[in-house]
Amino acid sequence: MPVTLTDEQVAEIKRRLDQGERDAQVARASEEIWNDPKLSDRAKALWKEKFPQAKIADHDLKTEIFSRLDAEKKERDDEKKAAEERAATERLTSQKSDVQKRYALTDDAMERMEQEMNDKRVYDYEVMASHWVAKNPRPIEQTHSDHFWRHEKQDTFKEIAADPEKYAYDEIVKSLREQELRERNR
Repeated sequence: MPVTLTDEQVAEIKRRLDQGERDAQVARASEEIWNDPKLSDRAKALWKEKFPQAKIADHDLKTEIFSRLDAEKKERDDEKKAAEERAATERLTSQKSDVQKRYALTDDAMERMEQEMNDKRVYDYEVMASHWVAKNPRPIEQTHSDHFWRHEKQDTFKEIAADPEKYAYDEIVKSLREQELRERNR
């Protein structure tokens, strides 16, 4: 038996058919994006962002694994960075003490040199120390006693003063032995 439809009913059926066709196109396009190797991860991430409770087995597992791997990598990188910083700090500390000993710099001079290092952005004690010492030489001690012999500081004088006869005897014996040795070698 034939059914007679009104114009409104025909319009509603057409509207539903058009909507069904559009929904089918969206479903096909969504499925292509969902299964595309390049776009799949982003599509699933967007889906999880909109619907956080939704279960997407492969995406959830992949996200969990990658988040663990990223956390482990970050931890290793942080440890490596901390070790490098410790090594650099130890190197600078050792370099500082070596420079201070080698150039006989006082603590005050080291502080002034470090201030200049910061001002000039030089981060190497070796480089800065040679510059610093050339620029700031230590004052020469003026004793005005350069004309004195300072015989009391010589080992030979101490030997002579302790026992002059023994020293003279040893010197005579030494010179005789040297003379005999020269004569034998001729």
